[in-house]
Amino acid sequence: MSSTRYLKKGNICLVILCFSFNSHFAYVSSLDQWPRSADVTVGHATTLKCLFKDRPTTLNCHYIFFMKVNPREKVLNIMAINDKRKYLLQGNTTTSSCDLTIINAIREDSGIYYCSHPDYMPFIGHGSRITVVGNVNVAPFVELFSPSEFMDANIPLICRAVGAASSQLRVFWVVNGEEHIGLTESVWPEQNYPTTEVTQSQFWLPKSEWEARVECTCVVEANGRNISKSVQRKPDSGSHMCRVLLFGISLSALFLIVVVTTVLVLHTHKGKHGQYTAKRSSVTVSKILKGSSAHTHKHIYKEM
Repeated sequence: MSSTRYLKKGNICLVILCFSFNSHFAYVSSLDQWPRSADVTVGHATTLKCLFKDRPTTLNCHYIFFMKVNPREKVLNIMAINDKRKYLLQGNTTTSSCDLTIINAIREDSGIYYCSHPDYMPFIGHGSRITVVGNVNVAPFVELFSPSEFMDANIPLICRAVGAASSQLRVFWVVNGEEHIGLTESVWPEQNYPTTEVTQSQFWLPKSEWEARVECTCVVEANGRNISKSVQRKPDSGSHMCRVLLFGISLSALFLIVVVTTVLVLHTHKGKHGQYTAKRSSVTVSKILKGSSAHTHKHIYKEM
């Protein structure tokens, strides 16, 4: 059985009137709610009190109704509190209130609850913000985001702790050994974690430090444990390409120098070898000519 039902068309105008602005609801001093906010662990119970101080003896809790605003989807529902497996509604004469107990809280029960009574319409209570959190012994998942390009004087950095309410942890930043506090708030992302509250901290780092590649660390302190993630600007891709290109040119030039030097050495060595061969040839021819001349003279002498 569904725990909520959408408003009927006949009540839409009333809902628009009462919920036009989330922070400026109409209320009277005799109609109040408690608690203003509460964190509830999954599987535990929590009680919402709707207080009617001006008529504690004649109030009939049977006609009371509760409405819930889902903080993620921003959808207003009238709750079906007659589901006995999920809710328990009873009057409390001690506190002059009608008490609604959520018996077994789950993640989907997180939201803002408002109560009212037909005798008090169109006025409603101040609202109770209920956040259903996970096991406190389980460390939250931390993720860090930084922009690829940003033209302003300061660089926005975002740190998210998933699976924990802001009341369960503390988020701070460390830059150059100094601790900084960013803008921390609870958010309900529309994707990835549809029923899980996320604590988000935003910190603005001066652009000069970002360009100097200063390391910025987000620290999430939860249940006596610290979980941290760091980020810094990546090396400029253009400068990296220039360095690669310069290295390639230098390597090519070195290779060319080695080749030219080798060719010159071989050419010089070949020239010297040619001169030595020519000299040996000249000496040999000279000896042959001398030997031939002597033989000719000797032959002439014998004939005489």
